[in-house]
Amino acid sequence: MSSLFAVLPAAGIESAAQAYERYQSLAGAPEPTPPAQPVGVVCTLIHRSGTGLRVYRRPDARGALLEATVDDRFDCLRALLALTADRDLAVLDVATRRFYNPRGAARVPVTTGDFRLPYLTESILDEILETPPDPRDPALKVIRAPMCHIRARRLPEEIFEMEHRDLDAFFQLYTDDSTLVRKTIWAWATGDPWWQQAIAWQPTEAPDPRRRPPPEDDIDAVLAELRQMAEETPFELGALDLISALGDVDNQAQAILDRADTDPTDRP
Repeated sequence: MSSLFAVLPAAGIESAAQAYERYQSLAGAPEPTPPAQPVGVVCTLIHRSGTGLRVYRRPDARGALLEATVDDRFDCLRALLALTADRDLAVLDVATRRFYNPRGAARVPVTTGDFRLPYLTESILDEILETPPDPRDPALKVIRAPMCHIRARRLPEEIFEMEHRDLDAFFQLYTDDSTLVRKTIWAWATGDPWWQQAIAWQPTEAPDPRRRPPPEDDIDAVLAELRQMAEETPFELGALDLISALGDVDNQAQAILDRADTDPTDRP
């Protein structure tokens, strides 16, 4: 079943229940009234861009109904939020009955995987935390300034690694409580001091993107190759050939050690 989204004027709609009533009205008998200009603009942009959406029902003064034409519902929602954020339009996800209203949002950019969202609401936060993370970048990051952010990264076993940064200071927390993660991020985004007063954040060192992986990883790979060669060497292989092959591996290991000793990134 395809996903439906209702695009509604944000004024006068305060709750998901009210938004769903408006959707039911839109899904019923059409009205011969022109849509508000922002609704018409969004519907026009939907046709131009590859958002994975199409106009499902002719828009009118009540709003518009859009249908997802691809399976990735969250991708469609992200695109729709980007189109409506600065036009005072709210979005109702009909299937989940989640209501995304920019009037009650924290105006902070949000990134999750490859997606970037223009604002944060409690509904968006719920959606992100319940959606399986992008395995390439399983983190949710909310940014207030270039050196001020809060981040939650989902680890195996449903553990969350939380981090917040304030200039050059980094702090960390590990928890398996997704409700705590949600409450903490929302408090941080809205300026509620609870996130700092109620949690025992632990100072941590700033990550260094320039540092290369430790050379031990390369050495372990060489040793694994050595063991595999020993296991796969046929009995008929002469002793001299085996010694020569092992010598090549030994030279490779020594080259790795020499490179580690002269690595300029480790110098002060």
